Amino acid sequence: MKLPENPLNSLLKFFGSKRLTTYSLTALCLLLTSAALAGDAENGKELKAITEKLNAVPVYFLKQTTGELYTIDPGVDEASVVPVFFYAGSAESLQDDLLTKKPPVKTTVVQEGLGEIYSSMRNREKSELKHALIADPAQVDAARRITNNNSFNETPVFAVRMKDGSGFLTMKNADGTHSLPFFVESQRAFAALNLMVNQNDDFEGKLAVSAIPLRTAVGDMIDGRLETKNVLFIPPQ
Repeated sequence: MKLPENPLNSLLKFFGSKRLTTYSLTALCLLLTSAALAGDAENGKELKAITEKLNAVPVYFLKQTTGELYTIDPGVDEASVVPVFFYAGSAESLQDDLLTKKPPVKTTVVQEGLGEIYSSMRNREKSELKHALIADPAQVDAARRITNNNSFNETPVFAVRMKDGSGFLTMKNADGTHSLPFFVESQRAFAALNLMVNQNDDFEGKLAVSAIPLRTAVGDMIDGRLETKNVLFIPPQ
């Protein structure tokens, strides 16, 4: 689900073309709300487990000196939107641009786990405040190249898979169990692929990186198609 056009234009104005192009912002910003990740797990315990998994990924947003979160007003009858970023530098760029407004808007950068953002959204489904996860343009471009789909318009995560379609590669844990890693950055997924090939010649030419919408991965955890305990989210470096 994309952000409404008006708040995107507002955010673009604050960022300026020097940091984000119109194309990257309007096409690549995804609204991460309770609707975007809709669904009910079987019980609260499972939702808590999903939240804890997502908390491995830090995200960043702005808080005003008044104590209120910085939001974009999407217009009549729409919830105010809190822009949420994967990188502190992206939040800081918005922070700097807000200081150029008249009068300046002073803010601080706040860090939370992605799971906490998701959990708070679920608890405020009828709230007038929503959170928007801003997909990193470089990662969406990578997902488009990987999927050969120029219309890929999601917040992606990446995993290493077998080219023959036999499944995804997992990581062996110290206790002998295996985890399926989802990488927020494509470059970390490719590094994992190269490591596997270097450690096992049998993988030469047989592995590829797959791009998956984040909400699909979370939806599969909610629906039980993926065992939450086996999923591992790898944050950006």
